[in-house]
Amino acid sequence: MEEWSSPDDKIFKKILTNGHGHLKPHDESVVRLRVQDCPESLSSFNNKDLVVGDSEGELGRAVDVCVSTMLLNEIAQFTITIGLEDITAVIELVEFSFSGFIYQWSARKKMDLAIRHKEKGARHFNDRNHAEAAYRFTKAIKILCSIPIAVESKAELVDDVPRTDLRALTSKLYNNLSSCYFRENVYDLVSPLCQKVLEFEPNNVKALYKLGVAYKMDRDFDRALDALSKVIKIEPQNKACEHHLAEVRDELKKANAKMDDIMRKMFVGSINK
Repeated sequence: MEEWSSPDDKIFKKILTNGHGHLKPHDESVVRLRVQDCPESLSSFNNKDLVVGDSEGELGRAVDVCVSTMLLNEIAQFTITIGLEDITAVIELVEFSFSGFIYQWSARKKMDLAIRHKEKGARHFNDRNHAEAAYRFTKAIKILCSIPIAVESKAELVDDVPRTDLRALTSKLYNNLSSCYFRENVYDLVSPLCQKVLEFEPNNVKALYKLGVAYKMDRDFDRALDALSKVIKIEPQNKACEHHLAEVRDELKKANAKMDDIMRKMFVGSINK
């Protein structure tokens, strides 16, 4: 009886009946499952058409992982660990449509899929479900990053997609992802994501503001001053930025006064010798 477990050991699989063929479902594959011997939380996946990659929540994503390991007509028992709970189910892959490998997809298909995930992420963000929103934005970024663009290429189109559109969408996704961590006060992740945005749009006010606040919270006041000053230059009436900028200037003033005091004492000490 063949067994398998995920790299994080949160999913354990025991094959009960071998499937056939060599293709397995992956993102965008439409599958139909028979789910048995399971708790109520998994019954919603039984005998319905599901699109791999569209399932919501930690349990839904776990089911996607389970399905992506299966061959057609395979029956397997899965144990899924969610938090401190172990959820067990017997799943049969009844049918699925193969949508091609991701490297075969056109830039247009990848971009459309990334937009779908972005829209899902935006809905979760508005509901303050930041973990789910971050997952969707990250997934969309990974899809866009899989579009091959030759470094030396000067072409304005990738397949039929303008490169400017790809850059704009990628920038927006990094910005959205940084907002998820900004709301959760995870400033060590906010900074690198905002810097990614600024590589695409050097004067992006939202990214500059979040970056400035992140630097301030990390007590890197010189960099905070630089970022927040740029925001005020672009948006002179930005009250939130004015507040943070005043605090940064106050902290720098204190630091400079402290340094002046240290230097004065060092100088006096050297004279006394």
